[in-house]
Amino acid sequence: MNTWIKRSLGTAAVAGGLLLGGAAMASADDGSSASQHAADSSVSSPIRLGGIDLGATSSSSKSSSVTETRTDRDGSSESSTRASKDSSKNSVGLSTGDITADPSAAISSITKSATSRDSDADTSRSSSSSEGRATAKAPVSIGGLNLTGSNEQASSGREKVTRTDEDGDTRTSESESAKASKTGYSFGIGELTADPMGSLSGARSDALTRDDEDVTGASTSEAAGSFSSPLSFEGITGSFSDERASTDARRDTVTDEDGTRSQATREARASKTTGGFDTGSFAADPNGAFRTVRSDAFSTRDRDETADRSTSTSVFDLAAPYSASGGSGFFSREDASATERETMVSDEDGTLTRIERDEDANAFGQSFGFDRSEGDLLGSFDATSVFDGMVDNR
Repeated sequence: MNTWIKRSLGTAAVAGGLLLGGAAMASADDGSSASQHAADSSVSSPIRLGGIDLGATSSSSKSSSVTETRTDRDGSSESSTRASKDSSKNSVGLSTGDITADPSAAISSITKSATSRDSDADTSRSSSSSEGRATAKAPVSIGGLNLTGSNEQASSGREKVTRTDEDGDTRTSESESAKASKTGYSFGIGELTADPMGSLSGARSDALTRDDEDVTGASTSEAAGSFSSPLSFEGITGSFSDERASTDARRDTVTDEDGTRSQATREARASKTTGGFDTGSFAADPNGAFRTVRSDAFSTRDRDETADRSTSTSVFDLAAPYSASGGSGFFSREDASATERETMVSDEDGTLTRIERDEDANAFGQSFGFDRSEGDLLGSFDATSVFDGMVDNR
């Protein structure tokens, strides 16, 4: 008799002895008894956190001007004026969506048992069965996030110097400059939702029959489970921009007995850079299931001849289908510049003016994208295992 049978018979004998002995003490007559117990419980805890919306802006500016005048003993003089101005402005914003969750779980079970005895036939039977099931889920939603910001700066300056000598000749120099820039950015994370859930179930039944010196028994157990976690993500986006412009101008003028002569130069520059990306949305549904069934049976005759049989089957199934909508991005750059030179001569014969202009512009752009894709990360994995064995000990 192998070890499994010995243990089974020992357990069955003890269990049967207790049941039958209890029945005998209660009554010497034939009879039967049955019982059943059931239990159920569940719990849930919904949670919600509201989103936030924040923003801040700051700005500053300053300006200054200086004027000076000087006269020498010989009658010459000089006056100058200088002025400047600077300003800046910054802003930032942050917003997030709501966060919600609703975890819950439930458990149920039922147990049955029965015994019977026939004293005339010297036969007793006992059986028991149990079933249980547990389920859980936790849907979650995390709202998106958006971050934005910008920065603006501007500055300008002006200077003028005039000199007059003792002969009355005048020389004037003027210059002006200005700069401005504006940058901005944005970053976003889309909403994320997930709905994980799972379940487990199990069942077992046992039966034992004693007929004089013969004993037979059987048990069957089954376990099964499944899970899934569908999720979706709206993706990530981002963008930036940078714009800059500047100008510089200068003019020199001389006025004397021969007339007026002046030279002026003006330069302007501008640039713009932009870029952005979008990862696209993503969705997946990883899931799986398993099921195992096992049956055991044994019998003994006259305490000597024994036989047992065991069969089991296991099945597994895993999959993770997904889909991605595809992403895209771009980058661009533009530059432009212009230069103007002016020469002017004015005398008794008239006025002559000459103007020269040079302009230059460049542009560059690039974009890219990813196509939509679908598939299964696990390739739908399936596995089955079967065992069937029988031992006859005589």
